[in-house]
Amino acid sequence: MKLHAPPLRLLLVEDDVDVAAGIGEYLNRHGVSVDFAYSAAQARARLEAQPFDLAVLDVNLPDQNGMALCRSLKNEGGLRSPVLFLTARDALDDKL
Repeated sequence: MKLHAPPLRLLLVEDDVDVAAGIGEYLNRHGVSVDFAYSAAQARARLEAQPFDLAVLDVNLPDQNGMALCRSLKNEGGLRSPVLFLTARDALDDKL
């Protein structure tokens, strides 16, 4: 008998609706359950309302830097999920 794990629950935080839709569609096709937030405020509300297995944050959000949001959520909000960052920045310092 083969047991199936529940799908990975991911919060995708990306202010570009078209980019978010494309990423979400790809992940859904691969069995990932994706919820969306389009600003830091929406992300904070969703992360405080329910747990996610993973958060993917855009670095350049309209209302707060994604890295600052992550620091705040980890330090003050008790976020324990791993976080990956998306960015269009291409400088070496940004990548590091």
